[in-house]
Amino acid sequence: MNDLKKDNMSILVWNELSHSTYWEQYLSQYCNHKQNRNILFNTLMIIFSSFGTTFSCIWKIADKDKSITIYVSIVVFALMLASQILAIWQKNVIISNETERKIRSLRVMYLDYLNEIEKLWIDIISTEIGGDEVEKKYFELRKKVQPIEDLKDSLNIKKLRDPNKKGMKEAHIRLHRKFGSIIPEEKK
Repeated sequence: MNDLKKDNMSILVWNELSHSTYWEQYLSQYCNHKQNRNILFNTLMIIFSSFGTTFSCIWKIADKDKSITIYVSIVVFALMLASQILAIWQKNVIISNETERKIRSLRVMYLDYLNEIEKLWIDIISTEIGGDEVEKKYFELRKKVQPIEDLKDSLNIKKLRDPNKKGMKEAHIRLHRKFGSIIPEEKK
């Protein structure tokens, strides 16, 4: 009975280890993705600002030559529309520095938790600790997850396709490098 309990707990610990590794990697990829969006947004705003300045000069010239006034007004209108779209994009897509700081803090919390779960996993595979002891240690560690989950939920982190793929790939590589093929198989 104790061996069966240990086997079941080892599967549970492995799943927790995989989940924590994934989230740590996903948060890293998520922050990088959002930083790249911030850089793109700032670059576009600089470009549109310089166009706005350029077209204000052209507008003064166009005022004298009525034949190009219509074209200049269309371009100016298009630039105003694009800047409004960018402003909406900034509110919905770009994260603030405070949010990014909290996400990085969340990643550190996952790393701390991940280190403890890894230690438990190593204890499981390298020593003869019993199922009751594994269960006790595991549920002690699980008590530390609540603040992590609360912070994660408060940040409303969405699953994004590219960071998700990269996070899964990096988590798999990390687990494989650290633990190789010591992946428990579920008992049928």
